[in-house]
Amino acid sequence: MSEQKAEVKQEERREEKPRYQFRYLELYGELKGEAEELVKELMDRVRESFHRISDAILEEMEEDIRELRRRLRELF
Repeated sequence: MSEQKAEVKQEERREEKPRYQFRYLELYGELKGEAEELVKELMDRVRESFHRISDAILEEMEEDIRELRRRLRELF
C-alpha cells in the first residue's frame, strides 16, 4: 500500500516538474524584459545627463571666449 502511495507521489512530481519549468522560464522572460527596459531607461538618462553637462560646458566656454575677446579689445 505504501509502495503505491510512493509511486503516485512520484508520478505527481513528474507531472508538476514541467509546469514548474514552464513557470520558471516565464518568470525569467519577464525579468529579462524588465531588466532590458531598465537598462534602456538608464542609458537614456545617462545620455540626457551627458548632453546637459556638455551643453553647460560649451556655454561656459563661450562665455570665457567672449570675456577674453572683450579683454583683448581693451588692450588694443
